[in-house]
Amino acid sequence: MKNKNTFKIRSSLLILIECTYISLGTFYSGYNLAVLNQSQTCIEIVNRWSPSDEKFYAGLLTSLLPLGAILGSILTATISEKIGKRLCLILMDLIGIFGNFIMIFPGAPLFIGRFITGIPTGANTVTVPSYINEISPPALLPKTGTIISIMINFGIFFAFILGLNFPNEEYMMAHRDELQWWKFMLTFPISACLMRVILLVFFVKTDTPEFYISSNREEDAKTVLRKYYDEDSVETVFDDLKKKHENRAKSNIIDLFNYKMKKRLLVGLLLSVFQQFSGINAVIFYSNEIFMNSGNGNDYYAKVFTTLIGVILIITAYLSGKFLDKYGRRSLLLFGQFMCSLTLFLLMLFCWLSLEEPTKYLILLFILSFGVSLGPVVFVYLPEILPEKGVGIAIMANWFSCFLIGLLFPIFVDKINIEGCFLIFCIITIVGLVFIKFCVLETRFRSKEEIEEMFMNGGKDQEEENSLKT
Repeated sequence: MKNKNTFKIRSSLLILIECTYISLGTFYSGYNLAVLNQSQTCIEIVNRWSPSDEKFYAGLLTSLLPLGAILGSILTATISEKIGKRLCLILMDLIGIFGNFIMIFPGAPLFIGRFITGIPTGANTVTVPSYINEISPPALLPKTGTIISIMINFGIFFAFILGLNFPNEEYMMAHRDELQWWKFMLTFPISACLMRVILLVFFVKTDTPEFYISSNREEDAKTVLRKYYDEDSVETVFDDLKKKHENRAKSNIIDLFNYKMKKRLLVGLLLSVFQQFSGINAVIFYSNEIFMNSGNGNDYYAKVFTTLIGVILIITAYLSGKFLDKYGRRSLLLFGQFMCSLTLFLLMLFCWLSLEEPTKYLILLFILSFGVSLGPVVFVYLPEILPEKGVGIAIMANWFSCFLIGLLFPIFVDKINIEGCFLIFCIITIVGLVFIKFCVLETRFRSKEEIEEMFMNGGKDQEEENSLKT
């Protein structure tokens, strides 16, 4: 049998293009995660929220998206099994168009729309990587995986760029009835949904090979494989996919809690939680406010530094693809968790001492540390140690943690100040560092069978391998 990395690819460019427009869904997710960062003040003014209520409403509005994402990540597995990933993505784009559109109406529609936009956001974080994994030959997976990370971070960056056009708070208060830019900001991601719907409806009329195999449409599966592989590789790839499907069909949710899987499930769940409680989305959601506090209230200054966060995230998404196989998953996770712990401690200290100037640079260093490690590595590591159902549970834990951060962070800032929040995140990341040191095992260049055996024997093989290297 051929080695999986020696399959002859018909057109790498075709696969990369297809992965790029499928990843418009992660662009949509990244944009919606970040859009309130710089538009929050305008929305508060337009909706005439009272100062006593605005912290609660801001937290609620922010957290409704990850709450919807939990529902979306649950629904998408069932929907894609029934109708296929292609139609599932089209359906999610239509839901996204509706959700973003109704957000332009103040009051209840704003909150309802935010929750609805969370449904395709969560669905995309599950379905897009799965779709791309199913159409990507193993040799291209590092590149196609990087596309996903770049697109979600480009969505964040684009939201920050458009946010530069908001006037200062004084001007918005004086012209609240004339403000319209916030409506464009909230409806802009509709363009990504429309673009992908058009491409999937008119130009891509086939689903993934694995969907056709699961539907007993084997000839359709081979037809799709011929788009990506030379004829002499099609049968081999088809046999591998069929075997993979048969193994998946034999498993169920209960299997995740047996003696072979429960340790890996726990590792996946805790990694997802530690990733969020590093404080990354507190920064993504509220960096403009944080930079305002460290920049003597200069609104434009805060927006520029917020936009730099988007730039750093794009660059680090590209670099992480280079580092993953060179340095390994565990090493990058340890590096990222240590650097996040260090920068959070310094942020806490400098905020407590009212040293405002270094704070903005420490936040950028924090983003850089997270962007080359915890951000992308966790989502690469989860599918390597867990089956698809396990990945889904870990992602739900990730979104629930994101929901708590979005809801509680503004309230905690009001009660214990920003330095208190940085201290909490610092303590959690130190705990996470210890957890990664003793519980996370290296999966680089290992097969699924080798990874299972490694976790079963408590990582003894890895310890022996490390001792031989030293």
